Amino acid sequence: MLRKKEGFAGQRAIVLPRTILAKYCNPNPLIAGAYITDIGYYPKAKFHYREREHGSDQHILIYCCEGKGTAQIKKEVYQLNPGDFIIIPQGATHNYSADETTPWTIYWIHFKGNITNSILKTFQLKKNSCKGSVDYQDSRIRLFEDMYSNLEMGYSNDNLCYANMCLQHYLTSFIFNDNYNLADKKQSIDTINA
Repeated sequence: MLRKKEGFAGQRAIVLPRTILAKYCNPNPLIAGAYITDIGYYPKAKFHYREREHGSDQHILIYCCEGKGTAQIKKEVYQLNPGDFIIIPQGATHNYSADETTPWTIYWIHFKGNITNSILKTFQLKKNSCKGSVDYQDSRIRLFEDMYSNLEMGYSNDNLCYANMCLQHYLTSFIFNDNYNLADKKQSIDTINA
């Protein structure tokens, strides 16, 4: 079977230089709690496959918005369909792959920082799993695009601070999906009731 780490038509990815992370992210008290190390979007990623026997030194969030895929963390296997996401803990043995017939379209972020273990623990206690599901919201995708666009413009202090300060909001939108965009949800319900 053909397997690819990357190289998909329409893909976008940024891998922040590790020197930038060490010099500007890790020591910056504004963003040292949670910062992006890699970020990307893979549309219809046929043959996408990654395996990390010794895990990654970052946490990984994969959000499937189309198609299907599978992720295995340690010995637990998770099926991902549209709306599903998974957060792979730092250091955990894992692999993931797109479905052969209906390959997934995913938004993904690798992140680390001194509060990310607490963020992950909150999620795992809430879901009792590494997997969750969210309703599709344009605002979540716009937030991702905003982070990506700022990092794409370069690694100035403003770009790094803005993108990484948005990261906590982005992660929160998955962990507390019921609370995310509550004002918009409430307005929609009020309009229907009226």
